Amino acid sequence: MYLIPHNNFFGFLIILLFPMLSVANTIRVKKGSQYNSIQKAINSAAEYDTIIVSAGNYFEKNIIINKPLTLTGENFPVLDGESKFEIVSIKSANVTFSGFKLQHGV
Repeated sequence: MYLIPHNNFFGFLIILLFPMLSVANTIRVKKGSQYNSIQKAINSAAEYDTIIVSAGNYFEKNIIINKPLTLTGENFPVLDGESKFEIVSIKSANVTFSGFKLQHGV
């Protein structure tokens, strides 16, 4: 039986647990910014990131959420399907979607 020396045990434990210590990022969606599209922000996000969407009207076709994320609207941004499109499709577990006004979806 092989025992890990006491002085190396904690280093081994830290390496073993390191993936669990990752920190989620926050991405902001706002007209005129790097992320002016909700779908662009979702595509760029890593699992478990948070996306905060600023107030305004967003005319995006069927926003697809395909990974665990938190999407939060500030001051209830409007997601408008223009009476032609689905507005949002959630295709992953562990998704939080709140603070939006949805209108004119099919």
